[in-house]
Amino acid sequence: MKLSEKTKSRLKKARNLILQIAGWLVLLTMLGITRDALYRIRLMHCGPSFVGRNAVIYVSNGHYLYTNVGAQIAYHFLQLLLIAGGVFLASFLTLWLIRKAGFLAAWKKKSVFLLAALVYAALVLAGSAIWYHASYRSCRAFWDRAESCKTLADYRNMFGASVLHKTVTADDQAFIDSIAWFKDGGFSPGRELHIFRHDNPSVYFLVWLENGETVHVDWCFRASGYGNETLAP
Repeated sequence: MKLSEKTKSRLKKARNLILQIAGWLVLLTMLGITRDALYRIRLMHCGPSFVGRNAVIYVSNGHYLYTNVGAQIAYHFLQLLLIAGGVFLASFLTLWLIRKAGFLAAWKKKSVFLLAALVYAALVLAGSAIWYHASYRSCRAFWDRAESCKTLADYRNMFGASVLHKTVTADDQAFIDSIAWFKDGGFSPGRELHIFRHDNPSVYFLVWLENGETVHVDWCFRASGYGNETLAP
């Protein structure tokens, strides 16, 4: 059965529409995966400091809990917006250059733009995946080594000299809270405290001692706006 020109035209439009929808879905998926990868890289290196120190509670099993979900959502949205904005800006520039050079003249502008966006999104996704893999290996090696530390000597071998060493009193509770909020932390008046600092990932380790023996270890990410200065209670 021979199709009429009108039917062929409709089928062609339907095919193009399906391809356009599929292309946009693929693009949005790649942008979402890229955002997730970059977010996880950010957490590996700097932790949840984007929500502020007072919106994170560190618990005894070495993890942390958020107390400000709104800040998390806002950060996710802003990060996705920045990634999409960069891809779209590069795509618009590419579209302008292609049109100016006279290439792909038979293509519609939206098709050229979508193709460029897909290419840029794929490049950003590939770069993020490579960065994520390298970051994961580096941070995993760091945490494996940190978990193997048992004594003060072990921590000194790993981090070098402590950035603060003192015997704490009851008045030092506010100072500890200014570093991070610890649930069931090691603070106890009379204990000896050594604070070690690491830059990548950006963390503090608080090693608590009694009679020269390690009795507790707290750790936290160095919160935004804190940690670059010299620790001083």
